[in-house]
Amino acid sequence: MDNNQYRLHNNNKHKPLRGRKQRTEQDPAPTNTTDNAKKYSFYSCGGTDPIPMKNDHDGAMLHICRHYPITEVHMYMSSEMLEFHKGDDRYCFCLRKLAELTNREIEAHIIERPILREVQEFNYFYDDFRKEVENIIRDMSERDQLYLNISSGTPAMKACLYSLTAMLDYPAT
Repeated sequence: MDNNQYRLHNNNKHKPLRGRKQRTEQDPAPTNTTDNAKKYSFYSCGGTDPIPMKNDHDGAMLHICRHYPITEVHMYMSSEMLEFHKGDDRYCFCLRKLAELTNREIEAHIIERPILREVQEFNYFYDDFRKEVENIIRDMSERDQLYLNISSGTPAMKACLYSLTAMLDYPAT
């Protein structure tokens, strides 16, 4: 599998949502109150990231990075996802192409778990995700934002991230 299979489209021509005014060239761009803030994200990479094989649409990781201008991505990879990454660099390749298309920088960090094969064990993820998320938070300033993706990964991974955001006082979205 080569990187040419992963095509990224510059989707600046989105259809307007019903009931919402479509922004035109004359309308000012939305202002960001946190211009100097970094946007961090944490993902447990799944089989539909970065682009599902069934279609040419963004997987959750790319969708979030495209629509919430993420500046630093932390990708948690089990043994299976790590094999895909080492085989064709699909995750970092797509992030580099997205950064190129959107004219910005995206810093990628791979959290490798090469011996992780039991991806359905909630208790393992609770401790490990908590440690990794807290490491990210330590590097953040008060203005920075953290996005936790609970739509990628196994059901145990998703449930764990959801539980962490609900039970702990994380500055996360």
